Amino acid sequence: MRSRCLWITFALAPGLAGCAQPRTIVEAPAAQQWPAPEGELDFFDALASQSIVTNDDALHALLIARTGATEASFEQRTARAIQLGWLDDSPGPPGESAQVGMVASIAAHELLASARPWRPSSIHALAATKRLRELGMLPIRSPEQALTGAELLALLRRMEIFEATRTSPPPLPE
Repeated sequence: MRSRCLWITFALAPGLAGCAQPRTIVEAPAAQQWPAPEGELDFFDALASQSIVTNDDALHALLIARTGATEASFEQRTARAIQLGWLDDSPGPPGESAQVGMVASIAAHELLASARPWRPSSIHALAATKRLRELGMLPIRSPEQALTGAELLALLRRMEIFEATRTSPPPLPE
């Protein structure tokens, strides 16, 4: 029994101490390899094979998918995402793994008329992640975890399908 208590104590210690788990860093995100509009298809091809989506990749992909264009640098993409109401502040370094909660918050903002921008550790990120999981748009992940490139592309496609098949309210009678 004592060893079980010690195991639980050590397993929970990082969370209890308030230490944030380090994020994965990707040396060459797809967004940095293919930043120009002419490289859009190459970007999505590279993204599909990435085991981790970075902050830069996520913003680059979401901007292309939702607005049809993207900005030239991570700083400009972040500024555009803040302008669109997607973020409160920078999600972190461009090569750091993107949090599912950030991606889910942006998707919920776009699809579900949720006006609250993402910020780290927000309850909105948890609610958005849970709601998109319920809709079958995201795999089972916590808001702090990361997505693969294939999972992000699947989410973008599911967002398109959701919008295309969403029934509009009936017209008002004349």
